[in-house]
Amino acid sequence: MHKKFRVKTKGRIQAIIENRAKDAMIKSKSKTFASRAEAEAWAENMLVVMERQYQQAKGQVNELSDTQLKRVVFRNQQPKLDAKSSVKDVINAYLGYTNLMPLPASSTTQDALRTICKYQLANYPLCFVGYETLEHYCKERNVTCSSSTTRIEISSLKRAIRELREMNKFSKATDSEQLEAQFESSYATLKKNGLIADSKSRNRRIKDRNELRRLLSSAKEFSSRNKSGIRYDYLILLYIETTLRASELLSLRWEDIEFNRHRFTIAVGKNVRPGSNGTREAPRIVPLTKRAHRILKTLKGDGESTGLVFNMTTKYLTTLFPRIKAHAGITGLQLRDLRREGVSRMVEKGFSVLQIAAFTGHRDINMIVKIYNAAQAVNIARR
Repeated sequence: MHKKFRVKTKGRIQAIIENRAKDAMIKSKSKTFASRAEAEAWAENMLVVMERQYQQAKGQVNELSDTQLKRVVFRNQQPKLDAKSSVKDVINAYLGYTNLMPLPASSTTQDALRTICKYQLANYPLCFVGYETLEHYCKERNVTCSSSTTRIEISSLKRAIRELREMNKFSKATDSEQLEAQFESSYATLKKNGLIADSKSRNRRIKDRNELRRLLSSAKEFSSRNKSGIRYDYLILLYIETTLRASELLSLRWEDIEFNRHRFTIAVGKNVRPGSNGTREAPRIVPLTKRAHRILKTLKGDGESTGLVFNMTTKYLTTLFPRIKAHAGITGLQLRDLRREGVSRMVEKGFSVLQIAAFTGHRDINMIVKIYNAAQAVNIARR
């Protein structure tokens, strides 16, 4: 029995098992995989299976019992990673594991990792991925995208290595720790040399009442065209007033709102920990401002309401908002700017940083502090 591997189109790996015996009924079997690790695992399994079939055809007793054979096949289904595994093997392993989880990695992270697989970096073994390799990748990527986009891709790969190590998916713990430390060092140097950079902070706010009025008027017009009955103008107002993330606001249910106590519960969020509700965190309680309370009461009406407050996806909202603002003749405003607008308004009303964090759900309050300082500087200048 012999095994060999061939590189096919788009970097796919074909595993081939050959039985070169003259009296063999089955001469070869092959299968193509996305990664080398998967191909090697299949090849190891098939070697055992074809050897057993050949022995049985000759009337000889196989040394392996059925139970032992099942153990061999099962053991090789999910091979361990090591320093010789390629970057593509690591990415495919991570995507495979994370998509089996109740809360997989975000689409941004997964898309960033799939982008890496399109470049030469994906074919390098992990032990060869040092500063020079990453530098070449960054220079190649920065021709067609910003350095902040490249940072997201490198950060996603760093996260994949870290989480696979934490899930004990590497054959040697010492190898994975050394790889992670090497990657951290290279990442810091890339950032220092300007090859990757943090996203530029935005400071766009709604200019005046007229701009807000035009935005809401346009949103209301889009609502009238939609048969679902969703009030996009109220959605925008709540986005500003609650300072929630889009995913949090669109996952809000009527059952989560306590109108009598002026608060509501967020069960799905970004910064979360394991909780009894099946999400990463026990639900957090968010205060309900008077204006948000009034808007939600209007949406609810007099009858009993259940289910989602806004029955739409985050993806749909992110594609809809540019059309709404374009119809209103507004430029330079992004959906995420509405959240910053809400935080800035809270600062102007006298809320403290910690009070604002109770609304936004930030663990790291540095972002709030930046907005707070900028808003305070404007207030001081106006005096």
